[in-house]
Amino acid sequence: MYFIIIFVVLLLGWALHLLQQAIERQEFSLILACCMVASSAVALMGVYFLMGNYVGYLSGLPHSSSLADASSQSMIWVEYYK
Repeated sequence: MYFIIIFVVLLLGWALHLLQQAIERQEFSLILACCMVASSAVALMGVYFLMGNYVGYLSGLPHSSSLADASSQSMIWVEYYK
């Protein structure tokens, strides 16, 4: 987690450096490069949060062995009341 946050901060710092260079040199291509670097940092954080929620969702699901136990218990209950 800390590695991703440090990497995003470095990307944003690089984007600000590119923006400063673009203003000094008055180059539009550096502004586009700045936007690309900043958007990649935002996308990285977005994917991090989406995958964190997804992994949390998957870890909350019951395991397949417990599902098999539950289905066998329900079959016992159905046979018992026949």
